[in-house]
Parts: sequence; structure tokens; C-alpha cells
Amino acid sequence: TDFPFEDGYVLVTADKAYLICDFRYIEDARAHAGEYESVMFSGRPSETLAQLLTDHHCKTLAFEDMDVSVEQWLRLKREI
Repeated sequence: TDFPFEDGYVLVTADKAYLICDFRYIEDARAHAGEYESVMFSGRPSETLAQLLTDHHCKTLAFEDMDVSVEQWLRLKREI
């Protein structure tokens, strides 16, 4: 995305791309995240991610292993 943020996710589905971030980043994300739709989460970011995955009927979720540790992936799998 070339958009610097720490607490959130990028989700790319077959027909849409999202930048999921918290209140600290949402205004800048909406102004500078390009083709990504910026979505602000409240509570846990994984809840918003899970809802978007459900909305888009996603059955497979991949991650970039250079940016997400195995521990983070396992935690995310438990949460969604």
C-alpha cells in the first residue's frame, strides 16, 4: 500500500482491496491509500477482518510470511 501503519491489516479479495486500521490512521488512510478502501475497526481488528471475509465469501486466507510471524498467524486463525 505504501501507507505506513502498524495496527491493522490489508485484505485483498477477488473484487476489492481494503486497508483496515484504527482511529489513529483512518483519516490519512482515506486520503492517501489509493485504490484501497479504508475501513476503521473498533475493538479487535480481527473482528473487522472476519466480517469482511464473511461478506466476500472468502474460503482461503493467505499472508505474507515476511511481515506476519507464525505466532501472529495462529492467533489470527483462532480469532477469525
